[in-house]
Amino acid sequence: MARPSKPVEIIAFEGKSHRTKREMAVRREGEKKALTGIKLKATPEVKNDPIAYAEFRRIKKLLEAIDKNDELFGAVINRYCIIVSELKTDEENRAVTQKLITDLQKKKKKDKEYIENFLSLQKALASIDRSIKDKRSQLFSIEKENGMTLAAALRSVPKKPETKTNALKEALGG
Repeated sequence: MARPSKPVEIIAFEGKSHRTKREMAVRREGEKKALTGIKLKATPEVKNDPIAYAEFRRIKKLLEAIDKNDELFGAVINRYCIIVSELKTDEENRAVTQKLITDLQKKKKKDKEYIENFLSLQKALASIDRSIKDKRSQLFSIEKENGMTLAAALRSVPKKPETKTNALKEALGG
């Protein structure tokens, strides 16, 4: 598979290109049309969650740096931030559960109640681990898809300007 074309900004930064000024102008316009021009906004759910909102601000800053701070990505970015927050909560719950297991083992009082508590905590820990694994998988999928979406937007940019054809020459076969 061929590599996607470079954005106009990178081509201009490199300072060397076989493209004409007209081709560059057409590509620049095509890149602008790939975005809505509306700034990325946090949903109320994200704003009310301190962890999610901190992640949102971090991602927004990164997107601003590459001129992709666009509401077109809003739903995905907001969902991503909520999942990051949920993952952090699950990781904290896992640490607490692990500490409870350790404390229970230190008591060394191996009776029926101990075994029931231990098994219950182990089940809870396994459930939390599954949740963490699922959330990490979701985050990876969103990251991958979001990257592919940006790449797809760049691939949709026309590489060359449309050439105007002379109808008379075409009719005469020349």
